Amino acid sequence: LPILGACRIRQAVRALYINIKKRDMRTSKDSTFADSSRGRILTVVFIVATLQGVKSCVRERLQKNYGFDAALREVIVDVGHCVANSEDLELDNITRQTELLNSTLCAPKCVPNQYALKDYANRTGPFRVDVVSACAPSTAHCGSCKRIRQDTVLLPGSPYEKTIDQGTCGGKCDETGESCEPVTHEFLSFEDPNGAVLVRKVEKCGCVDRCYREDYFVSYWEELAAENETERAPVVQSVREKVINVGRCRGGCSGVFLPDRCFPSPSTCFLRIPGGQAVCAPATSTVYSFTGVGGVPLSVASIASCSCMAA
Repeated sequence: LPILGACRIRQAVRALYINIKKRDMRTSKDSTFADSSRGRILTVVFIVATLQGVKSCVRERLQKNYGFDAALREVIVDVGHCVANSEDLELDNITRQTELLNSTLCAPKCVPNQYALKDYANRTGPFRVDVVSACAPSTAHCGSCKRIRQDTVLLPGSPYEKTIDQGTCGGKCDETGESCEPVTHEFLSFEDPNGAVLVRKVEKCGCVDRCYREDYFVSYWEELAAENETERAPVVQSVREKVINVGRCRGGCSGVFLPDRCFPSPSTCFLRIPGGQAVCAPATSTVYSFTGVGGVPLSVASIASCSCMAA
């Protein structure tokens, strides 16, 4: 669609709506046409909702105080935020038609589509802040849970400036209580004046409970024993990298409270453990055993699932 002024959009859509209504009234006995006319009106509503989203998504200033710098000056950062303007297209009856499409119409949301990672410093030392640099209307939340591109400009305005797709998650989940969250990350390396810096990037998204397991990989050296071809030759030791997905629990258990418990059992209560707010913690695990450098036996526990439970 071409970009039109707000006044021209109002005039064009209002004229289209009135024209459809007049034709509908002249042929009200023809139910087939009435149905198709209603469909066209609802199509207009969808176009209007889309135009409203495109027209009204803007970045606004949002200042945040980070204390004082070494010269005792306030460190105030404009972190920014996205705002959907309240201006509408004044379409009277058309606006009310959107209620008929609540189950199918998915209007765009005004969200950040680019961040900037900037350097600042206060009296406690240097720090970095993710700042919203651009906003745009998005319908990513309308479909199923998926990874969404989200660019981040690292150290803008410096010789080390670099843009990466850091990613985020968005979309709907079928199960009640589930949300679309990152389940797998990877780390990207970039250079700054102090050396290499790691930045976390969302690699995969999924529908998870509010307390869920996230992939987390840890690397170890594993020692392998292999004999030479001759029996009298000494054993040759070789080492290889062993990567284990140990996982970690993410999310929270807000509103989940546990009752008092008895140890060792409810029938034989030697010790009453008071209940309280549950925490997101490992529920089941798997243990991996292998030989480390120098023949030292190692065992690493990997989280298999997470659940809301006692701390």
